[in-house]
Amino acid sequence: MSEGNTANPRIWLNADVWVAPVGTTAPIYSNFATPMSTISPLWTALGLLSQDDGMTETRDQDSTDHYAWGNILVRNTRAKIKFSFQVTALEDNAAVFGLVYPGSTSVTNLAITTRTVKVPTVNTKSFCFEMTDGSIKSRRYIPTGEVSEIADISINDSEMAAKQLTISVYPSGAGIAWYDMTNDTQAAVTS
Repeated sequence: MSEGNTANPRIWLNADVWVAPVGTTAPIYSNFATPMSTISPLWTALGLLSQDDGMTETRDQDSTDHYAWGNILVRNTRAKIKFSFQVTALEDNAAVFGLVYPGSTSVTNLAITTRTVKVPTVNTKSFCFEMTDGSIKSRRYIPTGEVSEIADISINDSEMAAKQLTISVYPSGAGIAWYDMTNDTQAAVTS
């Protein structure tokens, strides 16, 4: 039998994604000893997400091996590192519309909404993902990112008209891509 604790593996049973303008106060946990704080109303939820698709984290990079004479590997360098996340939104609310069609507009008058779809513009945002497994919560805060890809949207009578979004992470000048916060005791750092 291997070493480890069978209570440690996580199955994230619930998840939410929020979006806000870059610079909005970070959705941090104020005190790990108390219940998790709620997200500020300055953040907007994307709504229901596809359970089947979940969230996919991708890391792309160029990697180069460097050899000494005699074909001995002595070093590996990495360049052009890119982090991205993929989620599938099941709702067609204002937050999702704004990410899928950045720069477009919506107007509601007498219960009729008219959307004017324009050629997409640059649309950097802050993102927050939160996953729960019982009383364990994990929150990932991305200060700056952008929806960089949108999968084909199928409109028919046998599938939901879901929007699969790929969010590219733009690290800070200090190289910080995101912050993870959790009350999961297995993540605790001991000295």
